[in-house]
Amino acid sequence: MRSKILFLMQLPPPVHGASMVNKFVSESSVINQSFDAEYVDISPETRASNLGRFSFYKVFRSIFLIFFVFFRALKFRPDLVYVALSPHGMAFYKDAALVLVLKFLRLKMVFHLHGKGIASEARGRIKKFIYRLVFRRVNVIHLSSSLFEDVEGVFDANCRLFDLATEFLIVRGKSRQNKML
Repeated sequence: MRSKILFLMQLPPPVHGASMVNKFVSESSVINQSFDAEYVDISPETRASNLGRFSFYKVFRSIFLIFFVFFRALKFRPDLVYVALSPHGMAFYKDAALVLVLKFLRLKMVFHLHGKGIASEARGRIKKFIYRLVFRRVNVIHLSSSLFEDVEGVFDANCRLFDLATEFLIVRGKSRQNKML
């Protein structure tokens, strides 16, 4: 029986770097043939011109997404939840709410960080507490080991940091993929 993975990621539209990488992941024949995968677009916005702007539509859409993901996870019963986590801003708080709901369900998670900014955001006491709560008992995939210091202050030392550049790329025809399940 294949492992079940629930992918929570921003998919285009809008088109930006992270959404294009996530689209590549969702269309990967290797992933889709190896796992029983379900994908949920967690972006509350469909237009690039509205990224980073507040709107009540996004608030209501985010609340809907939290409930949708909760019920999707209950029905699908994944072995692992892959979350393309937004590292800062209001998008982080939306993702944090999703993560806390999934933690309530005691689901195993891995975060894929497409950018940095956590170290500068998590300087205040309350923000650092929220980040630590979100990152507790979660493995993290980062684009490069040079970005590990960005999560150093909030990362759970009992978990693993994966460097996408060396851990998951196929080197000389052989996969060096580490097992996260």
